[in-house]
Amino acid sequence: MVQYPLTGAHTQRDLYIIRDEPLTARRYSDEILRPIVVPYAAAIGDDFILMDDNCRPHRANLVEDFLFEKESYEWNDQRVLQT
Repeated sequence: MVQYPLTGAHTQRDLYIIRDEPLTARRYSDEILRPIVVPYAAAIGDDFILMDDNCRPHRANLVEDFLFEKESYEWNDQRVLQT
């Protein structure tokens, strides 16, 4: 089971839990990044930071390419997603 809490200084979203199948890069991109993280990042604005734990789905080329398309930048082991 994989859990993804989304919290911020003044906001909190529901916990997203993946139970049924393994988390692949495609699922991470399609079920978490696109529908949840990108709109959340847009709502937070320039202060948004996306941090991951370097597990394989987070670092797959598919995910890296998606984040690059969204103008992501790595700095001090944190990923800043510019929307």
